[in-house]
Amino acid sequence: MDVWESVLSTTDRRRLNLIGETRWWAKYAALKKIFGPTGNQEKSLLVELLVVFETIEASSKIKPDTRSCAKAYREAFLKYELDLTAFILRAIFDQTTHLSNYLQTHNLDILKAFNLVKLTIKNLEKIREEFPKIKKQANQFIEWANAKLEERDAESIILSNFTEERMRTKKNLSGEKARDHIFENAEEKYRIKTFNNIIDNAISAMTEQFDVLNNAFYADISLLDPRNFQEIAKKGLDSPALETLTLKLQPFFTCPDSNLNAESLRHELLKLAESWDVIQSSVLEEYEVRIELRESEEEEEEEEEDEEQLLNSKAENKNKTKHESCKNCCVCTYRLLKKYNFLTGAFPKLSVAYRYILTLSFSQVACERSFSHLKNIKTRLRNSKNQDKLETFMLMAIEGDILEQLEVDNVIDELADKSSTLRKMLII
Repeated sequence: MDVWESVLSTTDRRRLNLIGETRWWAKYAALKKIFGPTGNQEKSLLVELLVVFETIEASSKIKPDTRSCAKAYREAFLKYELDLTAFILRAIFDQTTHLSNYLQTHNLDILKAFNLVKLTIKNLEKIREEFPKIKKQANQFIEWANAKLEERDAESIILSNFTEERMRTKKNLSGEKARDHIFENAEEKYRIKTFNNIIDNAISAMTEQFDVLNNAFYADISLLDPRNFQEIAKKGLDSPALETLTLKLQPFFTCPDSNLNAESLRHELLKLAESWDVIQSSVLEEYEVRIELRESEEEEEEEEEDEEQLLNSKAENKNKTKHESCKNCCVCTYRLLKKYNFLTGAFPKLSVAYRYILTLSFSQVACERSFSHLKNIKTRLRNSKNQDKLETFMLMAIEGDILEQLEVDNVIDELADKSSTLRKMLII
């Protein structure tokens, strides 16, 4: 840190802070820190980083292993292939970060989110044709960075072209002589083996994560959003609306008299849409929800915080928040139907549909947060817990707000009923 502060001027307060490796924004934050945001290379820290590595490498007061690491890092950043790859990844993150932010917002529109996913995939496919443009941006950045390094009298020079590689051809027949072969175009080799591979992996990962075959299911779910009730009341519902959702709900209707089909579900939803103006005019009290601080680009702007401080600040912000009923979301719709006993009488099939969609997780955010809790529970010093205890501690950590609402006396009474020995020990 002392070397870093000595390299930067007294008025420059930029710092390198710790970035969590498991966070979704970590790679994008690192790229923007080192290479700058798109179109703003002045905010790049690559020049300062290379000068710091040179200073560490030349200092005899620093440990040899640290100097060796600094030399390895400096040589890696001077390679043209690495810098070009960083610009390719930054172009991908420029498209996917907005989608990630939207998928973590509350009360998102499912159909709009799915359409945004398809749009992002199309934009990634367009990047495949933008290799010359990305290469030009990388060359301009390298030219600017080398000029800055020359101003600082640094020895480092970033390569501005691909490195030609030699490959030894294998003998095909007995008696043939092998000869060294030089690739005529190293750029073409990089574009085919690296650039296309990166783009293909990004597109295939998003396609697998958000299966395009589920568009009918997402469309059915969006029909249950009260923001679409006005349009439903005007235009009505025709086949194949709600047919995919009906298939998903079949396992929950085991009674022979249930008579669940898409037509009956469409009929109930149409009646609800036509009477929604009257239903939502009723009074609905506020309710409590748990809000977790979203991992977004705003966190990376807190440059003075290290990783431990960041985790502590997140833990403090994870609390219950009172929300007034908006009467414009699926949660409020279900609560209104439940309050006025519409679930069993007027809309029995629709009530199951609402309970089904309110328990679905449409992204992996909740799953990733659960693994974050698991990492804090099962540490190196506490790695001998069995599966039952680990699952119990996981539930206690994830559903902490519910745990705080439990009465201690009720817990004691519940344990006392387990056996006569516990009853004697717990109840006086």
